[in-house]
Amino acid sequence: MPTLEGRFMSLIYKALLALSRGAGNAAFPLSTRRAKECGKALSACFLLLPAALVQADDARTQLDAAAQRQVAAELKISARKAGWNGMTFTLNNNLPNSLAKLAPCPGEPQLRLLEAPSAPTARRRFEASCAGQPGWPVTFTSQPTLYLPTVVASGEIERGQTLEAAQLKLAPVELGKSARGYFTDIAEVAGKTARRRIRAEQPLTPALLDGTLLVRRGQQVKIVASQDGIQASAVGEALANGKQDEVIRVKNLRSQKVIEAKVSASGEVSSLF
Repeated sequence: MPTLEGRFMSLIYKALLALSRGAGNAAFPLSTRRAKECGKALSACFLLLPAALVQADDARTQLDAAAQRQVAAELKISARKAGWNGMTFTLNNNLPNSLAKLAPCPGEPQLRLLEAPSAPTARRRFEASCAGQPGWPVTFTSQPTLYLPTVVASGEIERGQTLEAAQLKLAPVELGKSARGYFTDIAEVAGKTARRRIRAEQPLTPALLDGTLLVRRGQQVKIVASQDGIQASAVGEALANGKQDEVIRVKNLRSQKVIEAKVSASGEVSSLF
């Protein structure tokens, strides 16, 4: 026995055949108006299609929206725990083709996570149910892509150059592509030196940078000397840049003697002798 869909498609075919033979006033069942042209006839045809065909995308739209809400709630918690300020994401749902024949859920589909994701960026596998409705439950997967504002170079930075805040900016970077680490605060990066040339828009990672310069060449520094519990200090001039615990040459401005000293703090060195 022909299906309901088949009978409707047969009616559509017969009507269009009649139109092609010059019967421009062919009418369709359930319609009291006669079609005068093919455009009107086609409109009537689609009005007669079964509701399941007209609403083929409704179940898909419902599941897309339900997954978006659930994943957003999960990622909000993850972002708060990790301190990811300004995190955004996109979600790609791999929905089954069978949804084209599935009547939409009268209420909101209920999602159940089939396995806990190993990381916020991991794929989720859901089971969607709709109580009392044929064709449900439905399983599908969702793949989120996370973006986080991280520090990138606003222009080219040469090797050995000390980074300044004006050379840096925040830009969204995909977290899955940040395996080498990242910075989320410009203040963390300003003052460090580039180990190699850095391209414009390139995300900055710890491997690209040396420690922050605590002492700069030509800067006046405090020279601290201690022996047997007695401490003395003098004013000196750094003859080289220095990071934490690096040994640099420093000139004592009072005696004009050049000594070697270890960088101990910002603007401060400790005499080695």
